[in-house]
Amino acid sequence: MYISMPSFVRFPYNQIIRSKADHLIDNHLSKSVSIEMSNDTSKRDYCFFTGGPITSYSILKRLDKDLANYINIDKGYLSNRKSNSHWRLTYNNLQQTKLLDVPDDRLKKFNIDIKPWKTGGDYILVLAPNPKPLLYYTNSEDTLSWCMDIKSKLLKYTDRKIFFRFKESRKARGSDSIEKYLENCYAVVTLQSLGCVETIMQGVPTINLAPSCLDCLYKSDISMIESIPKPDNRYEWLKTLSYSQFTISELENGYALKTLQDLQ
Repeated sequence: MYISMPSFVRFPYNQIIRSKADHLIDNHLSKSVSIEMSNDTSKRDYCFFTGGPITSYSILKRLDKDLANYINIDKGYLSNRKSNSHWRLTYNNLQQTKLLDVPDDRLKKFNIDIKPWKTGGDYILVLAPNPKPLLYYTNSEDTLSWCMDIKSKLLKYTDRKIFFRFKESRKARGSDSIEKYLENCYAVVTLQSLGCVETIMQGVPTINLAPSCLDCLYKSDISMIESIPKPDNRYEWLKTLSYSQFTISELENGYALKTLQDLQ
């Protein structure tokens, strides 16, 4: 399926250091659309591909400043060990932020277990962000200072204990899943972590402080820590996320970009 859309463009990249997003663009997405290479963010008929840790956050700032269109590529929201890797594609945003009216056929491919909302808990768990997203949203890469600032703000609204979880590399984390920290957790606070998908499914009220997929359910801020919403449409939310991520074959055959065009 070769689809017709505005001119797709990718930024020039280092030929030696290529991100996974670079690989997806060149080896898979290029099979369904023609992709040019340019640095000119002033052209309104261009739609840039961005994504991955190699993509400079200064580039995203530039795209925002120039009101340029882009599609961001990153790790998927939902995973299934029996399926291929999934990659999320988001139009003019880093994550999907609007609820979509879609069926549940894609969601049924995953082992989804939505637990009842927790009504108690002893502590608040703050998930420390990675430096690069923190830089994009706050102009600082100082993760520890961000954590201390969040603690100070939380203490204005709650007297609960506050714990922090700093994100190590995937190899270092090993089997150290977030789930084991949630048993007696009252709430989770993050910058814009995809960990919110797991915590919300586990029934733990969650606050994401930057725009994220959690915005599909509700907007959140520190002041609501003792009254975080517990919406009853989590299944609809997960359906949306399932239609915002795609397999390699869907990137190659045009389904991913066509779906993005139709829904976003």
